[in-house]
Amino acid sequence: MTAKHKVMSVAEIERLFPDEWVVIEITRHAKRHESNRGRLVAHGSDPDALAEQDVEFRATHRGAVTYMFHTTRTVPDGVVVVL
Repeated sequence: MTAKHKVMSVAEIERLFPDEWVVIEITRHAKRHESNRGRLVAHGSDPDALAEQDVEFRATHRGAVTYMFHTTRTVPDGVVVVL
């Protein structure tokens, strides 16, 4: 089974794809971010390309809940956090 089809926790995904952007399909919500579980949809260094893949995925998987995030604990250069 490839990482793309395996259900993993966010913590596992962060370990497997360090310092990358990832999009996952959420399969289980949890109170703590690291405990959410999901299937990998896409990963890479270009957030714009991943956003496009996210839109394409949701278009073919109606009702899917996806989550895009960066796997580092610090804010990457060029990224602005809005609270």
